[in-house]
Amino acid sequence: AEFRLLFADRLHKFSFNDGVLSQGGMRGLMKSLMDWVSEAMYAETARWGDLYEYTDPTTPAGDWAMWKRKCDWILDYYLMERTFFVVEQFRGIGLYPMIEAPVFSINGAYQHGGEVGPGAVLTMSAGANVYYTLDGRDPREYGTGNATGTLYGGAIALTRSTWVKARSLSTTNW
Repeated sequence: AEFRLLFADRLHKFSFNDGVLSQGGMRGLMKSLMDWVSEAMYAETARWGDLYEYTDPTTPAGDWAMWKRKCDWILDYYLMERTFFVVEQFRGIGLYPMIEAPVFSINGAYQHGGEVGPGAVLTMSAGANVYYTLDGRDPREYGTGNATGTLYGGAIALTRSTWVKARSLSTTNW
């Protein structure tokens, strides 16, 4: 159970809130890799020619254009849905919980981390009970799964530097 929750924590960290496996994170990384190999791909298509159409490989009907279309498809379609499917696959094998993690808002606007001004008001939403701490500790006790944080009951005024950690709890599932 502890390994599954640790795995889910890492999957959430990297798959949401601009993590490397989120839609934006993967798109940015893939775009930079495609740009990096672009010149070499152009040279390769010119070198080998079009094996199927017998046309100039650098024309819109050639291999270079086909490679560019595949890149666009990966960036605009495949990666835009991939995070959802990966999370669902891990849910299906019990490595990611069925409940959603808390979502933070500052003064009514979504915000995940970062600085806020004096007197900012934090609200949290989730499909289950939310437990939180304001000192960076995990609101769940390792090993037992007992709640050690405060049950969220409404807006929290942030008056000083604070590291908020929160988890959703539904029955015994964090």
